[in-house]
Amino acid sequence: MKIDGPTIALILSILGLMATLFLTKLGNDVRKNRIKNQRLSYKEKISLAVKKRWQAETEG
Repeated sequence: MKIDGPTIALILSILGLMATLFLTKLGNDVRKNRIKNQRLSYKEKISLAVKKRWQAETEG
C-alpha cells in the first residue's frame, strides 16, 4: 500500500487541527481554574478583612 503526497498532507493537517483544538481546550481549562482560584483568594481576603474589622470594633 503506497500513500501519495496529498494523502499524507491531509492526514498531517487533520492531526494538526486536532492537536490545536486539544491545546486550546487545555489552555481554557487552565485559565478557568486560575480565575476560580483568584476568586476564592479574593473572597478569602474580603472575609479576613471583615473579621479583622469586626474584631477591632468589638474590642475597641
